[in-house]
Amino acid sequence: MDAIRLTMIFASPPEDDIDWADMNPEAMVKFLGRVWRVAADVADAGQGTEDQGAGDTELRRITHRAIDEATRQVEAYHLNVAVARLMELVSATRRAIDSGPGAADPAVREAAEA
Repeated sequence: MDAIRLTMIFASPPEDDIDWADMNPEAMVKFLGRVWRVAADVADAGQGTEDQGAGDTELRRITHRAIDEATRQVEAYHLNVAVARLMELVSATRRAIDSGPGAADPAVREAAEA
């Protein structure tokens, strides 16, 4: 059900008409799977260091920018753009886990929680 809701939000701005025959919730199922895997990897890594200033500074910048942009887009009712910003954050977090500081990094935890 979440994938269908996300597909509807991501399809276009609310004021636009949508050709539902072209909609494919499978892409959102895959995205939600990526979100769950990021969350699971971070949970499995444990707390890590408690220093909130520590960690991957680039990922922190990406996280805070994504929060700001998604918030502004939701307030402007551009929900599809807000979802796109969250997709970018999930991708950046996945990269940090796979080829960056790893899932135990405090910045990775912050991004996953966001």
